[in-house]
Amino acid sequence: MTDRDRAELDRSTTADTGALTIDTRAVSEALGFMIAISLLVGLLAILQVAVVPHWDGNVEADHAAQLQDDMVGFHGGITSVSTQGGDTAVPITLGTRYPGSGFLLRPPPLAGDISSSSGELSIENVAAPTSPETDAFLEDGRTYETTQLSYRTNYREYNGPETRYEHGSLVEQHETAAIRQAGSVVDGRTIRLVTLSGSVDRNGIERISQPIAAESVSTQRKTVTGRDGEDIQIGLSTEFDQEAWEAWVEDEPHASVADHDGDTVTLALDGSQQYQLRLARVHLGDDPPAQSAEYVDVRGDRQVDLDESAVVRVLDRFGNPVADADVVVQEGDSNTTRRSDSGGELRVSSSSATTITVTVPETGASTQVFVGGREAADTLAPRIEHAESSVETERFTTSSGTSLQSQIRVGYSVADDDAGLDRLNIRLVDADGEVVTATTHTFDGEPTASGSWRSSWLSGQLQDHTVELRVVDTAGNRDSCTLPVGGGSCE
Repeated sequence: MTDRDRAELDRSTTADTGALTIDTRAVSEALGFMIAISLLVGLLAILQVAVVPHWDGNVEADHAAQLQDDMVGFHGGITSVSTQGGDTAVPITLGTRYPGSGFLLRPPPLAGDISSSSGELSIENVAAPTSPETDAFLEDGRTYETTQLSYRTNYREYNGPETRYEHGSLVEQHETAAIRQAGSVVDGRTIRLVTLSGSVDRNGIERISQPIAAESVSTQRKTVTGRDGEDIQIGLSTEFDQEAWEAWVEDEPHASVADHDGDTVTLALDGSQQYQLRLARVHLGDDPPAQSAEYVDVRGDRQVDLDESAVVRVLDRFGNPVADADVVVQEGDSNTTRRSDSGGELRVSSSSATTITVTVPETGASTQVFVGGREAADTLAPRIEHAESSVETERFTTSSGTSLQSQIRVGYSVADDDAGLDRLNIRLVDADGEVVTATTHTFDGEPTASGSWRSSWLSGQLQDHTVELRVVDTAGNRDSCTLPVGGGSCE
């Protein structure tokens, strides 16, 4: 082989080696790129499978917390307008959006649904000792239609509850338990019955504003007790089971679950106790229906002197005042139509001894005011011949602790020599002049009567309280006396 041939062979070998070196580098770079892509894809897959659901769960948990705040605000709005009147609007966050995360896949927006359904509320075996008109109104029990609300959403990762609003209570239904977040029907000796009218059916992801407005405002509490000593029965349509209701009344000293038929729970309240009853109605919307007059009663004294005014209240089917309602006022043979003021009241009076009757024309319910004392009467006045009071105090132990309670006993003897006895009103009054409890004994024209009355157990020692007795005969004449609760008497 010549030198020239060797040189050509060396050049050829060198060229082949260089070409081989260039191909190896390219392959190495391509391989590195592919590995990096594979690692990135793997990392994204790990994030998508292991981390993104956690992020989604956090978004959903935040929405659930926001919704809970919104529903507590909804409950607060209903409570406010039911006792103070007016209207308001409460925000409710129906759904939520998942934030974007680059190449990671996030779910579409999460929609929520709030809807209403019909329900029913009833109260039976209830008496109103401080108002004969309210007592007659409640005598056969009352039943009201109402609206119940539920919120639902299908969370993808978060195990969120269904939220319901029933009879003034806000409840979260979890898989294992129903947890009441706000409100209650019975709280000690207070009964709160709030009914709703109107309907709601909203679905979406936006934050809506739900209007609510007062329909019947509970401005005053009514003193009630069991009729003829029987337990008060409160029936409530419900989606919650007996176990949940028993847990909610477990710490109530006077309430228990009497029955649960799957759709309705019946609560029993100790009929020997006295309670403060609030009945109200709230409308889910801007324009609440107007409540009409159902009955009338007298606020304060129904036995007044000549030219002294008595205050008559015009009340709806929830026992709350009705403004601008027409009633018929009868005095002797004269009938006039009067209208209640903005507070649902009107004043009646007379310059001569008479009985004024105020009637709701649509229902026929009426009340009476007696004008003129014994000086103006044509007959002899009734007499409280004897009355005495005593008090018994004991300390009771309940599931919520110990409490000092007192019971008042009043004995009496009354008489009327001419017209005959009509009724005796007995009232327990506190130091501020507020009526704590009361009763009325009727006599149907009897010339004499005697008896006694024992109150329910009341909190405290009642040392600053007084007992007021007022006897009225069939002609509207009266006699009265006031005595201290502890061992006092009047002749």
